[in-house]
Amino acid sequence: TSGGITPYGFTFDKKARVYITDANGSGLSSYSLPGGVLTTISTYVTDHSGAACWVQLNPAGTFAYVINNTPGGVYMSGVSVYSINANGQVALIPADTISLGTPGADSSMTKDGAYLYYMVIGGSVNAFTVNADGSLTQITGLTGLVSTLEGMAAN
Repeated sequence: TSGGITPYGFTFDKKARVYITDANGSGLSSYSLPGGVLTTISTYVTDHSGAACWVQLNPAGTFAYVINNTPGGVYMSGVSVYSINANGQVALIPADTISLGTPGADSSMTKDGAYLYYMVIGGSVNAFTVNADGSLTQITGLTGLVSTLEGMAAN
C-alpha cells in the first residue's frame, strides 16, 4: 500500500518501518509493522517533482533520498531529500532537493552512508557525498557507460 495511487520503490529501516515511494503523485509514505500489521506513520508527503521511484535511507535512518524518474512540478528529475524523525515521520527538505534535469534509472548508497549514486537513463552515474546534515554535494560521477545500463549496487 502507499499513500498515493502508484506505489513503486520501498525500503525498510532497522526498526522494521517501511518507506514507500509513489510514482504517480511523486512522494513518500512511511509505515510501521507492529505485530505484522501495516500502520500508517506518514501518509504521502509529496516532493513536488515527477515520478518518485527509488528510495535510499542513510544508515542512521534519519534521511531518505528519493530518485525521481521524470521531470515535473517544481523540481526537474533528481534527488528529493526527506528528514525522518524518531517516530518514522517523513518531511521534505526542499532546500536540499537537487534538480538534475535528467531522469534517473536507479540509485544506491554505500554501507557507511558517505556516498549516494544516481544512475541516469542513457549511461551515466551522478555521484554525491552525503553531508552530516543530510544534504548532498555533487562530485564527479561516471559517463560513457552503456545506454542500456540497469540496476546498481554500492559497497
